[in-house]
Amino acid sequence: MTDVSPKRPDPPTDGRTVVAAESPAPDSVQSKFLLEHSQEAMVAAMEVYNKPTIKYRNECTAILLLNSWELVLKALLVLHKQSIFAEARDPARTQARTISWHKAWHNSQPFLPPSLANPATECNLDTLAKYRDQAIHCYNSSDLGVLLYFLFQAAIANYRDLLKYSWSIDIADEMTWHLLPIAMNPPSDIVSYLGRATESSDRSVASTFLAEVQDRLSELMTSDEDVDRFLIRVTVGLESVKKTDSANVVVGIGEKPDDDDPSIVVHKQDPNQSHPFRQMDVLARISQVGDRDLNRYVFQAIVWKYDLKNNDKYCWIAKEGVLTRYSSETVKLVRGLSAAEVAGAIDAYKVHRRAQRQRKT
Repeated sequence: MTDVSPKRPDPPTDGRTVVAAESPAPDSVQSKFLLEHSQEAMVAAMEVYNKPTIKYRNECTAILLLNSWELVLKALLVLHKQSIFAEARDPARTQARTISWHKAWHNSQPFLPPSLANPATECNLDTLAKYRDQAIHCYNSSDLGVLLYFLFQAAIANYRDLLKYSWSIDIADEMTWHLLPIAMNPPSDIVSYLGRATESSDRSVASTFLAEVQDRLSELMTSDEDVDRFLIRVTVGLESVKKTDSANVVVGIGEKPDDDDPSIVVHKQDPNQSHPFRQMDVLARISQVGDRDLNRYVFQAIVWKYDLKNNDKYCWIAKEGVLTRYSSETVKLVRGLSAAEVAGAIDAYKVHRRAQRQRKT
């Protein structure tokens, strides 16, 4: 009888995973294992980054983040009955080699949420991969800490969105308020930071790396891509308990000694900063959503369907009721909707408007 089991090719030299293929697990089991290991790697990456004294923080975090992303992409492929194994090159081998993270990324495009299937997300992962490869095979400059902070934040946010979309899992449930990006010198604005860095005449590894990131960022901004999928700035302000007016979030200790849960008070922000867009601004930033043009009616249908006006994250309405403003999260949400989701919102909005008119008559 002919042996049709997968064969083992040459050992990989590019960091790709090698798994035994004599007894392949069912797709559902394999996808579950890949997803669980991916989540563990993501949690480990955040824990390592938040350790106060580790000197190899950035390298370890980059390695774990990309490992987590590779595993979750392969879990997604297996979930949709797609192969994660590379073509065998040596029939004498008895193990199969899985595809690279980059191949997994491209093969996963049909299954990704629309908000992630874009060049900005790929740029984020590709930039992390370059840093990781340099760390594994040689060494990296210590001058990249600020840039890596932005890259790491975007990779984690993108990962969270993928899990929520494909598995209805929120990785934030694994985190607590104890894991905060606290630093003596908080990161600066990304654009000004890159501007200062690339103006330097230093041709070191760090300067070359920063110049490449600057070029990619410029390309994404020119093409109106969602830059937050590439780089994100997240700041945490810690204020004295006697001086809380400027804090966005205040965390206090409970009155009882055994009260483990902190009391959290969220302060309102200036809507001009947190919700900078009027409806016309949103329409100017997004020309199409799904498979149709975004106009006032379509936008209002989306706002009603997803109840955005009752969610402070997306919408702010003046007490007088004459001014409505939207946040950048609204722009992200609208851009990420599929054609089917937009059509569903419009159909539901038509029914809602019809019912309103009937009640008036």
